[in-house]
Amino acid sequence: MASRIRRSQPLTRPAIPLILIDPPRNDSSDYLKENPFEMIDQVACPLHEPNRGFCIYLDRLTGIPFYGASRSRLVEITYGIFLGSEPISLVESTGPREYSASRPSLLGSLEINTESLFTDIAPDLSTRVIVQLWVVEQDSHQTEPHFMRPVGWSSLDLFDSSMSIRYGRWKVHLFQPPIDFTTPTLTLQQTRNTHPNAHLFLRLYDPSVSDIQRSVRVDENGCKAFYRGFVAGDVGVQEFAVNVKIMRDRGLMGAGLLPKKGDKQPQEVLRGQTRQSRDSFDERLSISKQSLKVLPEVRTLSFAIRIDSITDVKPFSEGHVTITLESATSSQLEEVWASENAEMGLLYATLGWTQTVQEFIARDKPALESTKATFSFIFADKAIKSPESNDHDLVEVFEGEDIRLREGKHQIQLWSLGDSTRATINFTVYKLSSASPPLKPFESLKGEYVLPHGHWLPPAKQTKPDEPFAKGDKFKLEIDGGRFFPLNCTVSRVVARVLSAGQAMPDGFMQLNSEIDLDSDPFFPKFSGAQFYEMQNDATLTALFKLYTVDRYSRHHSLIGMSLLNIFKDSDGAQPRYPHASPIYLNIGYHQLPVYLPPANSKFEHGLSVTSLIERVPCCSILARLSSGYRDLPKASYSDGVFETSLCQPLKAELPLYKALERYEHSPSTIRDSIKLIAELPDVEDSLMQAWIAKRLEKREKISVPALDLSHIAPVHPLWGIRLSVDSAESLRTKAYSVAVVSMVPPGTWYETDAKKIDRDVSVRIFSKVSFDSRVKSPVWEDDFQWFQNISTLPQAVFIVDVRCLGYSEQDKQPKIQSQGWTAIEAFQHENFVTHGAFKLPLYDGNPAKEFLELVGKGVSLSDAMAICMKSKVVRLAKKHASVRIRICDGRRNSELPKKRVEGRSTMLDFEDLLFSKLIPRGSNPEEYRSKCITTILQLL
Repeated sequence: MASRIRRSQPLTRPAIPLILIDPPRNDSSDYLKENPFEMIDQVACPLHEPNRGFCIYLDRLTGIPFYGASRSRLVEITYGIFLGSEPISLVESTGPREYSASRPSLLGSLEINTESLFTDIAPDLSTRVIVQLWVVEQDSHQTEPHFMRPVGWSSLDLFDSSMSIRYGRWKVHLFQPPIDFTTPTLTLQQTRNTHPNAHLFLRLYDPSVSDIQRSVRVDENGCKAFYRGFVAGDVGVQEFAVNVKIMRDRGLMGAGLLPKKGDKQPQEVLRGQTRQSRDSFDERLSISKQSLKVLPEVRTLSFAIRIDSITDVKPFSEGHVTITLESATSSQLEEVWASENAEMGLLYATLGWTQTVQEFIARDKPALESTKATFSFIFADKAIKSPESNDHDLVEVFEGEDIRLREGKHQIQLWSLGDSTRATINFTVYKLSSASPPLKPFESLKGEYVLPHGHWLPPAKQTKPDEPFAKGDKFKLEIDGGRFFPLNCTVSRVVARVLSAGQAMPDGFMQLNSEIDLDSDPFFPKFSGAQFYEMQNDATLTALFKLYTVDRYSRHHSLIGMSLLNIFKDSDGAQPRYPHASPIYLNIGYHQLPVYLPPANSKFEHGLSVTSLIERVPCCSILARLSSGYRDLPKASYSDGVFETSLCQPLKAELPLYKALERYEHSPSTIRDSIKLIAELPDVEDSLMQAWIAKRLEKREKISVPALDLSHIAPVHPLWGIRLSVDSAESLRTKAYSVAVVSMVPPGTWYETDAKKIDRDVSVRIFSKVSFDSRVKSPVWEDDFQWFQNISTLPQAVFIVDVRCLGYSEQDKQPKIQSQGWTAIEAFQHENFVTHGAFKLPLYDGNPAKEFLELVGKGVSLSDAMAICMKSKVVRLAKKHASVRIRICDGRRNSELPKKRVEGRSTMLDFEDLLFSKLIPRGSNPEEYRSKCITTILQLL
């Protein structure tokens, strides 16, 4: 029956993950090589709660029996939830669907793709789903039960012995009619005749994964491969009986037998019973109606209030919400509910819940006009609440005194009369009889993918020149400014050269050197600089801009990146591909150009064009003007909206960075202040200061300028955290299956306790999926990035990469864990910026020394701690120059470091090394062998 469990008395059942399906047996099928449910199977479902319910998704019917001579049929499936023989839900229906038989005796495979949500179902071993299949001839135009032919039905138990929902993908046999309500499912499977080829494929899952479940659809082969046969448990079932008192107490509403006043008429509880069971069912309805006549008519409401988020609160004011339900005319409504503590999101002054949905469930409350809810927010030993004049009325009265629940999304203001403390509660009200609202919990990162106003403007409409550009015509190139330079920039300079596709500078062309405005922002610098050029006989001319700066921390002359601008365009607006292309037009206008990372060795191997560079410096761009020699374009501000900005349209990965930069209060605020950070200059005239900048940023011949450290795009945020990937190792000592354990120090808890619970420690991750094609002593791991969230942001924090392997103890005759070496890398660079890049790190012998861990824990820098330990010889380099390759970045920037093909090669020739695939015992499945190794290692770690 419908659950009466209150929120204050939650079910304490163990949560179980989604059921993993056995791999397909037909390995020869190309379709079965990839499991479309692989991502879903990695999601652990929360424990079943009656008020949240569960979903049934009907995928497909196969081998459906066909009756009659006509090839065209209507097919319908009805299904509902039963407690033994008692119906406890409304009946769902797919509705009649028209199909044509592939041959007279069989309908074949029918695609259904129908989802239903069932709520208020209490856990019970006797609870089951009963499904009925109907067929009717098309020419009868009738869909009522007595005109339709029942051709099959089935029963599926919902709960296992631990009272957990049997989530998974199931293949269900269809029994021959009529329906038998009095027999348990296990007995039915052992005794009833089934249609030999008829099967129903369905899924059971939690509503929280509804979106991703509905997005996966498979054909008949997929159903047969990734769904497994349902086997009932040995559980009893209640006998079919009429209990008038229970039905009257429930008002026959939860059972779906009679409608509530004003509700839609429910469908009949499963069609197709035998005449005897149908007569018994009709008798129950008659008895129940007579019993209800003596009861007064009372209108009730069963509803939920879901708390979505709290906004406009003082940042980091962790607290919880209370709701008081009350009425001026009834004490039955009085009830108080309290939420769990909310946590801070990335949106300014926004709190919410990331793990569970916070819902206040109210059942069978009198529908009174004065029903209202009072909200309070309690934090830091302080409470603010909605004043009486602003309480939320839960019902509204319409003509004829019809009372309805105010469903939908709402917002209420809370404030304190004693001070200016305020908060806004965002919540949703809905009826329990209807489908629940989307069960997406508060998203801590919500809003991070919304571009702040003014950070990027849509491209302005560009006008095409009236006349083609001809040889001898002049054009003018100017540099105006930059936007969102990295936060370790100080003084900057932009140098531009106009080059041909072959990277040659035409005769007479000069390099353009910009001059920076000393009063401008170092992260939004303003430049001045212009150069006239005369058209040569080359339509492929491209302006190459190079951006230089002095790194704030290293004080090195560094290259930020490069930008490209095609000088000419053809009739279609594209850059001409050939020098003698005609006609061509000057690419006149205001341009915002993205800044790209320089190519390898600063060489353009396939010629120079606007498509020569790919990898962008996040958020960074420059502003330039290109005008005709006969008509100047006046200097414009970015906010004027006149720039062609299409090349700089923010990438999805850049949106959270723009959001972080909006919140970041950077310093210094001017170029003059920046100079004080990198040099001790006396107060001099601006011209002398400009000369110093030009000399400091001068590019010397045959001396390459190193790339700027791009760790300083945006400061770290604990919720975004850090992503790290251990990609490969080289020249390991032991020839065995190896894994890499990555932990953060501090806290360093993994080295402080014998019970190393990797799955529970947010500061520990393991890389274990070794590639079959890599070598045993130089393994390549396929795990890719792993995410460290809600971690320590102490500046001295380091990541320790500890490589272990699966060895064997001859003495104990048992497998054991052996060390292959370890290394460490700083988590942060200068204040609170995450280390960014791909690194090759040397390995050190043994396990991390206790002295080293203590030094790092006390705040000693990694370089100093390593120097001290190596001097005292408690840390030694591993032999044969063993090393690991890793990638590390801010949690928002993993797309900038894609995994490239890694060859696990030793730096020294090792004739004993062999491919990992050679370790696999003959006749063993590679995946099973790898899984067994990983399981054993995790047990021993």
